[in-house]
Amino acid sequence: MQPLAQAVQTLTRVPHAVLVINYPGGEQGSLWAHELRSWLVALGVPSRRLQLAPGSQREDALDIQVVQRGASLP
Repeated sequence: MQPLAQAVQTLTRVPHAVLVINYPGGEQGSLWAHELRSWLVALGVPSRRLQLAPGSQREDALDIQVVQRGASLP
C-alpha cells in the first residue's frame, strides 16, 4: 500500500494538514473508511488529523488525499 504510506509521510511533514479518506456511499464504503481510520489511529496517526468524507468517485475503493486544514475539498 505504497500510496497510503506516502500519504502518511506527507501528513507528518505538513503540520496543519489532514488526511481525507473519501469513501463510496452506503454501508460498505462507510465500514471501509472507519476500518482504515481505526488502523491508522492504532499505528499512531492522531485522529484529529483524519477526516472521513463520503462521495468517492469510485464505488470499489477508498480515495485518500492530504489537504491543508481549512482548504476546500474537491
